[in-house]
Amino acid sequence: MLALGLLCAALPILAEGDASGETKEDWMAVVKSTAAGSINLRTGPTARSESLGLIRPGTQLKVLKVLEKWTLVDAGGKSGYMYSDYLDFYVDGRPTENPYVAEVVAATGTTTAVVAAASSSSVAGPEITWPKTESTAMYVSTENGKGLNLRARPETGSTLLNTYAVGTAVTVLHRKGDWAYVKVGRRYGFMMLKFLSTEKPKDPDPIGTAVVQHPWGSFVNLRSSRTTEDNSNVIAQLPTGTTVEVYSRDMWYTKVRWSEQTGWIVTKYLNFN
Repeated sequence: MLALGLLCAALPILAEGDASGETKEDWMAVVKSTAAGSINLRTGPTARSESLGLIRPGTQLKVLKVLEKWTLVDAGGKSGYMYSDYLDFYVDGRPTENPYVAEVVAATGTTTAVVAAASSSSVAGPEITWPKTESTAMYVSTENGKGLNLRARPETGSTLLNTYAVGTAVTVLHRKGDWAYVKVGRRYGFMMLKFLSTEKPKDPDPIGTAVVQHPWGSFVNLRSSRTTEDNSNVIAQLPTGTTVEVYSRDMWYTKVRWSEQTGWIVTKYLNFN
């Protein structure tokens, strides 16, 4: 069967997706690499629907609509359905979770969310029913000053999606027991309620200042967590010459504050005063 997709080297920078409706005009998806190789594009959202062709791993697709287990995509001008577990989703050129979760949260009073884990080898978790109770602004507020984990499911051993610094603003959409289902930037996931507060923690006094200094004279990423594995935790890009307040530092990362945002910069890209 003719393969429709071509391997894409990079994703473009896109506008932020709208998580409130069925259509996803600004979302993109990329076909995952699987043991099966190329994946079927089908006429309908079932495994029995007729195949329109095979899409190669790495192919970039435009997301048109997200259902519970299937996604309607545009593959080079041909529309069809693909099983969502075979897709990685992107918005604004960065990885994000399966947008079905956001769709259901916005559209219904009771959410049955199929929570997709972040890694390409994982599959959707079990159905979790969360009554819609609120949309409350809260802040990460841990007792030890360390970051708070965002997880794919309300379990301490579930997939870690990201870690957010003390003071990070989150929107609590649902809460049940010890867990809250939250939105942080463009990501959705679960955080432990006891580490969230309605009052923004007061920043400690800075220990000094530093100036951003990239060897090529370009910008440096301000990140919400201490990792450079991908760019999903980038919260700002600071040009060379930008002055930041310093709160802590080690040989790898420095915690800084800039323009009301607190995060981490790779220490070697800072010139300390």
